[in-house]
Amino acid sequence: MKSLLNIIKDKIFIVCLIYSLTFFILGFFSPESTHKTMLAFVKSYISQVKFDVLNIFFNNITIAFIIILGSIIVIPSFALIGLNFFLLGLMVKYFMLQEKLKIFIISLLPHSIIEIPAIFLAFFYGIKIFNIFYLEKHRFDKVFFENLKKYFINIVILFFIASIIEVYVTPFILSFFLKDNFIF
Repeated sequence: MKSLLNIIKDKIFIVCLIYSLTFFILGFFSPESTHKTMLAFVKSYISQVKFDVLNIFFNNITIAFIIILGSIIVIPSFALIGLNFFLLGLMVKYFMLQEKLKIFIISLLPHSIIEIPAIFLAFFYGIKIFNIFYLEKHRFDKVFFENLKKYFINIVILFFIASIIEVYVTPFILSFFLKDNFIF
C-alpha cells in the first residue's frame, strides 16, 4: 500500500493523470464526424483480436511494452496513451448519445477496473524509465534493467488478471444485465 501511495504522490503521476484526462476530455468533446471515423477504427481493431485470454493478454501487454519502452524516444508512449484515452472518451460520448451508456459501462467495468489502471501504470512506468535513462543516466545498466523488470512484472500480472476477467467474468455479467441483444 505504501508503494501505491508513493506513486500517487509522485509528480510524474500527476503529469500522467492530467495528460490522460486531457485526451479523454478531447475524445468526449470531439465532433461527431470524428466519432464515425474513430469508431470504425476501434471496431476494425477489436475484430482482429481473438476473444480468448492469451490473445487479449498479449494484445494488451504488447501495447504496454510499447508504452514503457517507447518512453526512451518519448513519442510512442504519449501517442498510444493519448489515443487510448481519446478513444475511451469518444466511446463514452458515443454510447451516451445512443442511450446505451449503461450497457457500455457494464461491458467495460469488470475488467477495466484493472486494465485502465494497468495502461495508466504503463504510461507512468514509461516516464519513470525515461527519467532513469536520460536524467539519471542509467543507460542500459543494472539499475535500468532492474527497474524495467520490476515494471514489466507488475504490468504483466495486472493485464493477465484483466484478460481473465474480460473473457470469463465480463460476458457473464453482460448476459445477466442484457435482456435484448447489444450490437456495437
